[in-house]
Amino acid sequence: MEDEIDLRKYLQVLLKHWKIIAGITLAAVVISAGVTFLTPPEARATVLCTGDAKTLLGMAKSPAVAAGAAEKLAGKLDAGERRTGALLNAVSAAARDNLIDITAKSTSPQKAADIANAWTEAYISYATDYYKKLQPASDEMKTQAAAALAVYNEKNEALAEFQEQVKRNDTGNCLACAELLYDVQKLAPGSGQTTGIALSQVFYQYQAKAYSTMFPGANISPEKGQVTPGEIDQLINMLEKGAGISGQSPEVLLHTISDMKLKKAAETMTLDELTYARDTTRSSYMEAAKQQMNAELARQAPKPQLRLIEIAIPVDPPVTTIKWLNIGIAFVLGLIVGVFAAFGLEYFQNRKRPPVNGVIASKAKQSHD
Repeated sequence: MEDEIDLRKYLQVLLKHWKIIAGITLAAVVISAGVTFLTPPEARATVLCTGDAKTLLGMAKSPAVAAGAAEKLAGKLDAGERRTGALLNAVSAAARDNLIDITAKSTSPQKAADIANAWTEAYISYATDYYKKLQPASDEMKTQAAAALAVYNEKNEALAEFQEQVKRNDTGNCLACAELLYDVQKLAPGSGQTTGIALSQVFYQYQAKAYSTMFPGANISPEKGQVTPGEIDQLINMLEKGAGISGQSPEVLLHTISDMKLKKAAETMTLDELTYARDTTRSSYMEAAKQQMNAELARQAPKPQLRLIEIAIPVDPPVTTIKWLNIGIAFVLGLIVGVFAAFGLEYFQNRKRPPVNGVIASKAKQSHD
């Protein structure tokens, strides 16, 4: 019948490419057997602890814990197995509510149990010591904050004293008076309306330099247009008094002005240095006070307790793979892949094969009939 499926052509394809099928199947079996038999068995052991998992879990994988566990495992593991990196890779920690599982894996049940127990012991010791250190840390921060405050007060007092000294010296006002006095002395020998106006302008130039109060008894103003010699002498006397000098010629006064400028610059530089020192120590004190507050809050906070509930014991046999089942699965998968590869190869070979005239003519005749 036309609807019947002829299986012979499929069998012919399988027989034709049996080497490919057998090769793929054999390769899968060999690879699976190699991986299965060469992979060492893995043993696992778990220790159960209780505590604030949210707070304590982060410490479980600390390198400090690994170092402590390595010391406790001396004589039980070789040097390579006791390396910090190897132990960190062998141990995992997981939280379940307030329970913490410490699981260790190794090539033997005894080693896995030893690692888990040593790690947990180091873990509990590390967590306990950490919270015990909070009290000394708080006291140390308090001492540092007090020392920083003392330094800040010292620098602030030094700045305040120097500011008061600058105010008493009044170097800026003395310098302004001396500069105005020098200008007045240069103009004083002249006479006439020009000299009076110039002196008036010099006087108001002095007032414009932020010295808001005029000298008592000074009646010079631009409206007068001219000043008298007595008014000039009065102005000179007042300026000499303001500058703290007396009877200096313009040449000597010029040197005095230069010295005043140097003194003023030195005062400004010292003020800047003292201000910077005061601000720096204030920042140091604020940081120390912040650290003290954080340490005190941590000290006063409830201390989480980590307690051991169940130690790890060796469990025989270790967790192993079902070797022959793996090989059987690899055989079936390799066989399936090989069959598909055989049919795929046959398909591509038929597509590349050139048509034969006789076959085409025979197929055309059968179609015509």
